Amino acid sequence: MKVRNLVSLMVIILIVGFFPIVSNSNEQLENTNNIGVNYSTHIQDYGWEKDFSKKDGDVSGTEGKSKRLEAIKINVKNLPENAKIKYQVHIQDIGWQEWKENGQVAGTEGKSKRLEAIRIKLENEERYSVKYRVHVQNVGWQNWKQDGAMAGTEGLSRRLEAIQIVIVDKQTKVNFVI
Repeated sequence: MKVRNLVSLMVIILIVGFFPIVSNSNEQLENTNNIGVNYSTHIQDYGWEKDFSKKDGDVSGTEGKSKRLEAIKINVKNLPENAKIKYQVHIQDIGWQEWKENGQVAGTEGKSKRLEAIRIKLENEERYSVKYRVHVQNVGWQNWKQDGAMAGTEGLSRRLEAIQIVIVDKQTKVNFVI
């Protein structure tokens, strides 16, 4: 009888102690669900994907088709008003293009030039980070980069073939895996 009461008490303590942790964790994740990123790429032989049709980690571009990315547009949603996303691409035979922001076209159209690398960052925003990874010719998917680090290659003449982009809360200790 004493053992059963002790076990019951332990179960109640575990339940009461566990649920607030789960509830707080879920609440924090729910608060970030409205923050996100939309993007689209210009792909060799296909042209532009539908405007900003890719979002929050979707693959933009191709895998296994040997098609180069030629340009990209990126936009954020539901960040504070003064926050913006900036991105810079490295283009075949041109090098690093100037930084673009908030939906502007980075790269080229109609020139058959491949994107070889990209940097993406958020400005005027302390709570969130932007994470991204690219699929590179003869390499495959690279590891995730964040907050202005270079993804892709420079000086190796390898095309970017696809990209994934996400916005994450810096306080959330969750690794993004696709």
